[in-house]
Amino acid sequence: MREIDAFIADLTAADIVIVVILLGAFVVGWIQGVIRQLLGLGAYLAAFVLAANLRDPLGDFLSRNWTFFAPEFNSMVALLALWIAISITLTIAIQMFYRRVPIVSRFTWIDELLGGLLGLGVAALVIGLAVIALDTFYRITGVPDGADVQWMRQLWKALDESAVVAVYRDTLIPGVTSVLKPLLPGLPGI
Repeated sequence: MREIDAFIADLTAADIVIVVILLGAFVVGWIQGVIRQLLGLGAYLAAFVLAANLRDPLGDFLSRNWTFFAPEFNSMVALLALWIAISITLTIAIQMFYRRVPIVSRFTWIDELLGGLLGLGVAALVIGLAVIALDTFYRITGVPDGADVQWMRQLWKALDESAVVAVYRDTLIPGVTSVLKPLLPGLPGI
């Protein structure tokens, strides 16, 4: 009980935002159902793997043109930009072609409940992948002032101080990185 009390006492504004996002994802998953959430899970994972493999060419391009930022920062921005762009593209494609089909037509509540739980899992994974992406710069390098963008540093600091992200780093992130490691060559911190 003391551990739970200590965890709650350590909650920050970032933790509250993360919890609200997770609750919202449960509702979205409830509405969309299991199959849509599984497709979304695959899309976010595929987008991250593809972005991680394409980040070096784009990061090098950014480093040649954005000489005022650290090259490692440019690589992180490349990873995030590619991941977001590919995720949006895949999500739009899924929305265009997918029509909801309940897994058990007589008991639609099963599809809704499992969809909600999967939606929660998808959001947890997306938050974890975002933390991994930010950590490729902020946790690996000593960040000198001016080597990055201030708002991004503040976002990372808020996440870094988050009790929920601490749990992510202890549980979810090591599991995800161990599974994805063969698909993520050269990604710092993996």
